[in-house]
Amino acid sequence: MLILGMDLPNIDLLVGLDALPEADAGCHVRRMGWQSGGKVATGLCAASALGVPTALLGAVGDDLYGRAVRRNLAHFGVDDIVLVTQTGRRTGMSVILSDRASGGRRILHQPGTATLELSEAGRARIPQAAALYVRRLGQAELEAARIARASGIPVVIDMERGDPTVLEHLDLITSLIGSETCYRDTFPGAERRDVERHARSLTEQGPRDVLFTFGAGGVAGVADGRYHEQAAFPVTVEDTVGAGDVFHGVWFALRMEGADPETCSRYAAAAAAIKCTRPGGTGGIPDRPTLEHFLRTGQIDYARIDERCAWYAANSLLG
Repeated sequence: MLILGMDLPNIDLLVGLDALPEADAGCHVRRMGWQSGGKVATGLCAASALGVPTALLGAVGDDLYGRAVRRNLAHFGVDDIVLVTQTGRRTGMSVILSDRASGGRRILHQPGTATLELSEAGRARIPQAAALYVRRLGQAELEAARIARASGIPVVIDMERGDPTVLEHLDLITSLIGSETCYRDTFPGAERRDVERHARSLTEQGPRDVLFTFGAGGVAGVADGRYHEQAAFPVTVEDTVGAGDVFHGVWFALRMEGADPETCSRYAAAAAAIKCTRPGGTGGIPDRPTLEHFLRTGQIDYARIDERCAWYAANSLLG
């Protein structure tokens, strides 16, 4: 079983603060470090940490950040053979400011100039996958989705915002998990109590699974014709960056393994909660034993997680 994702991964500079400074003022930085980012790329790292084979189809620039992305993927065991290095192009970069006072984050993003294209190697890899994992339906993803569906391969999508193109091609989508922003964009004025009705309206157009995540409010939606909700697990939050991406990666991985939707949501919510206790999108990703130990006991074994966080803190990604 292989989950094939499509993404333009980037590099994140993570800055932890007690509080954001006022205008024209400075402040002390509690922590700083580099991690690799990207919604699908992070989700693949989470799936790979469970022992599920994954590969990333996409592109990076021929720069320091592109090499760092590959180091991060290798650390998690994500296959990068169809991740293209584009000569003369730049890998995207984000500065993420997380402050304890608000519990929120501010993201300053410089897009890269690498472009997502479907290579012949990528086309050939799609029919070999157990699922195609995308975050949008741009030209390359739409072509890939059509190849996947023609080959009987499920297409799963992580929707951060409402997207008319996705809504026009719901017949191509097997599993759709959207953020709260996506829910509000797609169904303006909708309340949380309306989730079941709206999720069912989308499943009637093609997808087997339609769920929406609400951060600390958990997840709700329809899968296999059943409505279910999963509460978020209470933890001491250090950083929410990448929590949704980790949720998606774990949910899709378990779904491809044949788990029922309720189990997928429980495991995914637990993985996202554990991630939130450590900085960055990938620093706190749990492996399967850590995740199952948490679900049994409510306790987090940080041995492997903190080993990884120390590796990040040493700026190992940058070489």
